Amino acid sequence: MRKILLFLIGLLFVIQCFAQQTGKWDNVQSIYLEGSKIRKRQDGTWAIHLLQVNKNLQKQCINIKDTELDDNDFTLDYIFADGVSATQRNSRYRLGLPMLEADMLLAPENAFLSPENQKFTIEYNPDTKLPERMSMTVARAYEWYHIEPVKQTVIFKRWKPLENGALYPMEWEVMQNGDWAYTFVWQKVQINPTISDTLFRIPDDIKTAYQQRNNNFNLHLPENIEWKEIAHNIWLLPYQNNVTVIRQHDGLIILEAPVSPLYSEDILSRIQQKFSGLPIKALIITSPIPSHIAGLAPYFKKNIKIYCLSECKENIIKLFPSFITYPLQIVKEKITIGAGDERMELFPSKTFTNRLLAYFPNQKLLYASELGQSFNFPGWEKYTKHVLEQVVTAVQKQKLEVNQFFGLHLSVTNFAEMEKALHNN
Repeated sequence: MRKILLFLIGLLFVIQCFAQQTGKWDNVQSIYLEGSKIRKRQDGTWAIHLLQVNKNLQKQCINIKDTELDDNDFTLDYIFADGVSATQRNSRYRLGLPMLEADMLLAPENAFLSPENQKFTIEYNPDTKLPERMSMTVARAYEWYHIEPVKQTVIFKRWKPLENGALYPMEWEVMQNGDWAYTFVWQKVQINPTISDTLFRIPDDIKTAYQQRNNNFNLHLPENIEWKEIAHNIWLLPYQNNVTVIRQHDGLIILEAPVSPLYSEDILSRIQQKFSGLPIKALIITSPIPSHIAGLAPYFKKNIKIYCLSECKENIIKLFPSFITYPLQIVKEKITIGAGDERMELFPSKTFTNRLLAYFPNQKLLYASELGQSFNFPGWEKYTKHVLEQVVTAVQKQKLEVNQFFGLHLSVTNFAEMEKALHNN
């Protein structure tokens, strides 16, 4: 009887504490956060972002102004409103990430304002009676594709009182599928600031495109994309993420599997039509970025040999746990595939941004992965110069003779002209 009484007293205390905190949020309609985000880049270096966050709690809208330091102080607005995610920079809008909804919902104020929300779960600290962590599962989605879902969990730390007496955590640790992803540290929290609705504006065409993408309409390779032979027996399907096919006497080699499984299925169908009867002997993945490996699943299912960097393997395991035992060919030093005039060389760039590069000696042609960037647009010196310098460094280390180069997002370009542009700037 005594145990039951103590339990009821404890339960009453928890309800009272929660009710007190909930009451302090009853009249809160907006919130402003200012602080930083800390994450680890794919190359092992640390990135620090300065954040300014505006939320309309009633309309469930969020605007995150994100400035990444040491990346030319690149600033981007992330917006989630009316169930649509977008990015905005210099008044130009693009489709955003559905995971932004998790950043909006997995916040302590929602634990008090809408704890019954079925999209997330809440765990409370047994001692403080405050929400300790919130979790929800979302499609791990990037620019043009969806791959396996991710469980995002936010752990709240360092609670401090706000101006209205409500307690608020000043540090949030974000986990994705059990792995640490990044940490938010807030220096300023303001209750009920005046926030303009223009911060949450998303153009109608972006809203329409977002809905279409979520209905899987934009995951395919467009039918009007045609093959382009950029060198003897080297064929390109040029799109936002280029895919290249190299024909050798004993089969085909594919460069990259980006965007989505459906995108890769379209690529494989096109290959079957153009190169009927030739086997695919290898796939080469040059970058660990999730959007560049999102189309791997069809190749896994066909048991195709896959070459990649060790950094790629780490992300493949995270993004495709059902293929965790797949035997990958890790490239640590230069290797050669094929022989004679048709041979190609693979080697890690071993630059600040390590990527797997491909060189075709007979054609004096270099594939520079995502390091291959344009240098003929206003302001390129600020955005792509430091990347192109890494290409030149890698070429010099390997003592290669390069006439032309291309990349994941770059068509075939004169290498000497790029070097001249770097020299002049």
